[in-house]
Amino acid sequence: MKKPLSSEALDRVREQLDEIIRVERTRALQIVEELENFANDHDYSEYPESLISLYIGLARFHINGRDPKAAELVLQKALAIAESHDLPDEVFHVQSTMAIIHSMRGDHLRAIYTWEDMLAQMDSTHTMWMPIVNNLVVAYGFTMQFAGLWICVSSCCNTWMITPPSLK
Repeated sequence: MKKPLSSEALDRVREQLDEIIRVERTRALQIVEELENFANDHDYSEYPESLISLYIGLARFHINGRDPKAAELVLQKALAIAESHDLPDEVFHVQSTMAIIHSMRGDHLRAIYTWEDMLAQMDSTHTMWMPIVNNLVVAYGFTMQFAGLWICVSSCCNTWMITPPSLK
């Protein structure tokens, strides 16, 4: 039987996720193991967002450590939870983090397609809209797909315009 969650326990998880990026690698790996065990041992049924945040935090640690495979594994868990609890903002958050992993691996087009699909599903007032646009601009730069083109993003109209330099 899984242990119930308390606000103190959730606060401790947040502290550990903050700590994980400031400590030596040996200690960080111990924290990863502690957090994974904590996630397995506790009942998150009332707090799916907290479990998703824990997994995203672990994924960021793995991303910073240049271990995209480990990051992708924990993000798959987070995505399954977000989808099963019908949490669209959490699904966006996980998908965007997964797109960063694709880009890290050099699969910029896959990241671009993920972010473009996400933008098509959200309003320009969504809190993630502008960060995703920023990620897209960077990914476009890596692909050199739009070299010599001017990209204009209108957040007020949720539109994109790609204009040749002669029409600027």
